[in-house]
Amino acid sequence: MVNTQVSSTNNVKALLDTGAQTSILNKQVAEKILQNCRSHDVFSQMHTLPKVKINGLSGQKCSVEAVVVKNVPITLGSKILHYNLHVCDMTNDLILGADFMLYFGIYPDLKNMMLYVNEDHIPIHVVKKDSTETYSISRVTVQTQKVIPPHTV
Repeated sequence: MVNTQVSSTNNVKALLDTGAQTSILNKQVAEKILQNCRSHDVFSQMHTLPKVKINGLSGQKCSVEAVVVKNVPITLGSKILHYNLHVCDMTNDLILGADFMLYFGIYPDLKNMMLYVNEDHIPIHVVKKDSTETYSISRVTVQTQKVIPPHTV
């Protein structure tokens, strides 16, 4: 997790998800931004935007309705990056997916727990639900492409 600012709202916790194909903002966070926004803010027209479907959120076989808010200012370190975000109901504040990281040349360094945004080095925080839970990071290298269905053991 990294702390970000989205539009004018500080302390938005962003989950870095290199497996996510799209970046998503929590609807409640968007509503909070909307309450504080000016008429020219990118969120001011959020309720009039057409709905789209996102498939497979949270690794599940499901689809949820979302809207796409364009040109959202996201502050990471000293950089303000403008990007289109899907807005829908979910548990995380913000998911920054592979689309966002590739577009801006951002990469996480899990060994050193840093996120590199150009010359900025931003600490990554691993969030534990309780003190007994442990986390490990693994790398898998494959010789040939193989599609593995979700929830395969």
